[in-house]
Amino acid sequence: MKLEDVAKEREYLAKEHRLQKRVVLRNKWPIIDRLSPRSPAFSSVKYQINREDTPLMDINEFQHIMGRNGRRICVYGLSKSGNVWLMNLITDALGLGNRTVMFTHRGFQASDYFNNNIIKGVCLMRDMRDIFVSLFHFSSTIGMRDDTCIFDDIERFYFEYFISYTRTDLYGGWEQHAERYVGWGLPLVKYEKLWDDPQRELGRLFKRWHLSVPSEMIEKSIEKNSLEKYKSGATDVTEKHIHTTHFRKGGHGGYINEIPPNVIADINTRFGRYLERWGYTL
Repeated sequence: MKLEDVAKEREYLAKEHRLQKRVVLRNKWPIIDRLSPRSPAFSSVKYQINREDTPLMDINEFQHIMGRNGRRICVYGLSKSGNVWLMNLITDALGLGNRTVMFTHRGFQASDYFNNNIIKGVCLMRDMRDIFVSLFHFSSTIGMRDDTCIFDDIERFYFEYFISYTRTDLYGGWEQHAERYVGWGLPLVKYEKLWDDPQRELGRLFKRWHLSVPSEMIEKSIEKNSLEKYKSGATDVTEKHIHTTHFRKGGHGGYINEIPPNVIADINTRFGRYLERWGYTL
């Protein structure tokens, strides 16, 4: 790890230490909790075990809670992880209005932890090798988000852009992105599992959120939010600013046919521990 990365990591850990001290004070003196409410999406204690015997909330009751002004659900995922897809799946399965479920790529922040309008949250993860390939193709599509990224060679894109991209301050440390959200109690959804069996993964997520969601609502949401409908512009949920070219082919493991061997070797060296930590094979 470079000195610059070490410095950023220490700065981030210092911020998290200050947050933990605030959490301890809140548990010790309840008056602080009333003065500075916590988001119910996060755990009150880091690495808290989720209780399985908590009663499930009826979907109608939850819709009533979410109908109050400013209430929202947040999807926290690195770019090109399927954020728009999961956001829309949740929106339709829970029968919520547009802009009730949001997504962001940024790293964990205390401002979210103390925002009591964030009612639920989920961390979305995808194999970074598929993210890399998807980002490469995205860089040449209409409405791309970074006009400095102009590459037609995937190897140059990796060494001249992508490595630096993973170190931007926006993420608070790419390799710690999911670690911190999961540590503070958010459920993790893997894109690969969601792609293979969206019915099961959404059901698991809603159970983790202690919500009782009818299976037919989940099925309708999956059907409505198919990749084919996104690519054709047929869905009315997709946000206006996202062009249909944003959606390419989905799936997982396709990086094998697109990433050159020398780049694969560098990824395994540079990001190998991160990939293995989350169950991805090198």
